Parts: sequence; C-alpha cells; structure tokens
Amino acid sequence: MLSPSQERLIRWLGRFSRDMNQAWDVPREVSLPGLSEAMGVVRSALHAPLKELVELDLLETRLAHVSGGGARRRNVYHLTAAGWNYLASLPAEENPAGAAAKRGLLSGNAAPLIEIIGRDEEVGEVVTSIENSGCAVVTGLPGIGKTSLLRAVAEELIDSGKDVAWARCTQFDDSSALLSGAFDGREPPSDPAAAVDWLCRKIGRGVLIIDELQEIHSRHRTAILSLIDEIIERGPNLIIACRAPPLLASPKPIIIGELDEETALNLLGDEVDAELGAKVIASLGGHPLALKLHDPDSDYDTIGRDISQFIEQTVLDSLPEDCIDGLDELAAMPLPVGADRLRNDAAVGVLDDHALLRWSDEDASAVELQHLVRQVRREMWDEETARRVHAAAADRWAEHPES
Repeated sequence: MLSPSQERLIRWLGRFSRDMNQAWDVPREVSLPGLSEAMGVVRSALHAPLKELVELDLLETRLAHVSGGGARRRNVYHLTAAGWNYLASLPAEENPAGAAAKRGLLSGNAAPLIEIIGRDEEVGEVVTSIENSGCAVVTGLPGIGKTSLLRAVAEELIDSGKDVAWARCTQFDDSSALLSGAFDGREPPSDPAAAVDWLCRKIGRGVLIIDELQEIHSRHRTAILSLIDEIIERGPNLIIACRAPPLLASPKPIIIGELDEETALNLLGDEVDAELGAKVIASLGGHPLALKLHDPDSDYDTIGRDISQFIEQTVLDSLPEDCIDGLDELAAMPLPVGADRLRNDAAVGVLDDHALLRWSDEDASAVELQHLVRQVRREMWDEETARRVHAAAADRWAEHPES
C-alpha cells in the first residue's frame, strides 16, 4: 500500500510518455527540483518516498540532460512497467496532482542562486532542522559555501510555498537596519519585543535567513544577539549563517565541511585529470573556493597567493595566540593523529570551534587540520620555523612510538 504522497508521484510521472526513459533530453518536471515544485514540498522530503518507489520497482532513476539545466546530467525518474500498471489501477482523481504548489516569495538582499554540487545532505539537514525545531545555525570556514548553501535551502523553501526574507549582515547594521534590509526597506519598531511581533506579522510561517552574522560590528552585537534570542524564543523560523566559531551558544551548529573527493574532482573541471586532481585535493582539500581559484598550470602542491592571503586574513589571524603552537603541531602531521597524543592537546577544542579540523571516520579520536589550512600554514613558515616545528614533532613522537 503506497502513501498518498507516493501515489501523487506515480500520477505525476504518468503524465509523461512511456518512451521518455530513453530520451537524451528530458523536461525539468521529471527531475527532483521539478517533482518538488509539483508536489509542493522541499526536495529533501521526496528522498525517502522516491527511494522506496525505486526499491518497489515502480520507478526507475537514471542520469539525463535536463532541458534548461546546463551541461551536467541530473537524476531523473520514470515509471517502470510495474509503475504504469499501478497507475492504471488507481481511481480517477478529482483534483489532479499536476497543479504546482504556489511558490513563496523572496524578499531582502538575497545572494544570487547558483548551482551547487555535493551538498544535498547538508541542504536536507538544514531543512529538517527548520521543520523539527524552527531554527538552524550553519557555520564553517570562510569560502566553504555557506551562503550558496543557504540560497539553495531558500529556493527549496520557496518552491514548497514558504516566504523567505533574507538579511545580509554588514558592520553598519543595527537590529533595525538588519530587519529593514530583509523586507526591502520597511522599518520595524525599535523596541525588540515589538520588532519580533512586527516580524511575525510580516513573515508568518515563513523563514528569516540571517547571513554573515560575524560581520556585525561589536557595538551592535549585544543588541542583535538579544534580538535573535527573542526570535528563537517566539518568532518565525530562523536560519543563521556565521563564520566559525558561531556567536550563538545554541542551537548546535550544522558545520559545513569540505567537499568529498568525487565532488571536488568535478569542481576542478575537465582540464585536470583524475591523477593530478587527487594530488590537488590532497593539498587544497575539498574547499570550494580554493578549488575554483586553482590554476591548472600551477604546481599541484602550491597554493596561489590570493588563496593564501584569504585564509591567513580571515582564518588564521583571528586565532588566539595560545593555540598557535597546537596549530603548528597539527600542520606538521601528514596523517590524522589521536588528539590525546598531541603535546598541545588543549588547542584542539579551540581549533575545532573554528572549524579547522577533520576528524577521522575510522578512529573517532584521530584528528588532522583541514588540508587547505595545513598547506597555507606550512607555506607561512620560514626555514627556521619549519625546522623547529618538525623537530618538536619528531621529539614528541619519539616519546610515543606506539602512536
């Protein structure tokens, strides 16, 4: 027995010809974004019902070019022979599923919508957090793709009929200017409680997105964080993006990490073959901005000066002085090591708060620096510093040969 949502999917896909499963180009309506719009739900809500329909052999999925979707192939869905038989057994429908849900509205200074790859899981995690608790905090390294991810989340929410208001923080914004920017210049009340009431009336059951929270000037920070606490307590759904470490004590942040190797290779493009690409990724990690800025004609283990300066200025310069030795100790390590084996193990928590660490899937206690950060830090050392750091590491591991 299929669920009502699965029957709607069967009916929707039954609107397309049987021979479409052999077509080179297919309409957007049989791809996940098109199905999401047709069903009036966010894309992540379709993953489970679609997977079950495939397992029941009622649907098949394949990669195909989607009309108007660029050169990259996407997953599309078609009815199988069993699916067509099931469709024929369904009673006539009074209200066809073909009417797409009304799209929500987007206000404020939202980022442009771009295609992102390799982030379906993170998009689903943010959407699920909103559905379950009404709030999500997204954090990660600068340039890791937080804003692009949130724009993809916003599009899913809009497709499902929700209104989205987007506020992008700057150093000049107080709480009034922040909310005003999310609603195209409409001024909220100056009183925080009244401002939240105003916000609830404006957006209702929609979602407020606050991007680049770390850009708020220190003189406005207390007031804006108090406003955010008030919104979390009784306001509309809220998504916040902030450079690590996040400014909010709760909820627990969703950390946006590096792209996996397959996705990172895809991002490097066809100019870089798989063998060279693997070496580039070992050096840069799966950091999207670094991969996009990579020069195919440069050495794979050399990071461009623009990238190095960006990481130095936005990541490393903000670290507390007392964790620099721990940073250097990890930068000297070519492989993950047990956190409790480090000489400067007290720095691990701080580095983790700044989203600079990668934890091993094989050993939960083993840790290493994000590869891009590790490479940038190594290139910052002069010859004397490099000798000192490596000598200290050698002495440490001579004391712990079992590690």
